[in-house]
Amino acid sequence: MRAYHEPFGNLRKATLSPPRNRLPLDLLINPATEPMSKIGSQLDLLDAQSRAKGPITILSCLERGTIRPGAIEINLDPETLTDALEISEDELNPDALIFELPFQFRKRDVETKLTTGTDYSKPIDTTLIRSIAKAHQYYDAIKNGQTFEEIAESENLSKRRIMQVIELAFLAPDIVKLIVQGEQPLGLTAKLLGINPLPPDWQAQRRIVAAL
Repeated sequence: MRAYHEPFGNLRKATLSPPRNRLPLDLLINPATEPMSKIGSQLDLLDAQSRAKGPITILSCLERGTIRPGAIEINLDPETLTDALEISEDELNPDALIFELPFQFRKRDVETKLTTGTDYSKPIDTTLIRSIAKAHQYYDAIKNGQTFEEIAESENLSKRRIMQVIELAFLAPDIVKLIVQGEQPLGLTAKLLGINPLPPDWQAQRRIVAAL
């Protein structure tokens, strides 16, 4: 990794806070529920590994970091990144390989802390996206001849839970798109849909979602 730094004076601690919940969306050139769910799982694994063994895997994805007054420009290495996320370079959004984060210094006693990040008012509901991806996985299994009982056994879940989740496979495509982009109403959550599944009619779904 090549890095270019300006002098920090009495800087002792730097905290990098990228918008973690938007990464699966931003990294894919064609966002969809299944690959976003896969990337989310890989990011969770990388996060756990960095906590246990240090951030060496994550840092290896960085090609270059450039610090300028008030901003940090990050360049990611596509080959290392796709290997870490277990996706192909064709799936990767090239615009996501270079991004800029604003930062500011915060002083506390003798310590100066560098904080970075951008405030995203519409976070991605990764739990709901993963549930939709699972729903399509279960529905495909049903179409291929598996029973609800067999799926429940393989997933170590109850038959009732499989039937709850599979309802998400019948969401209108435009509603799924809203969810993937983080544009859905705040009340539209995996918990809500688990308790009150939407009707199969797409027009009825749209009316209900618009009222949330």
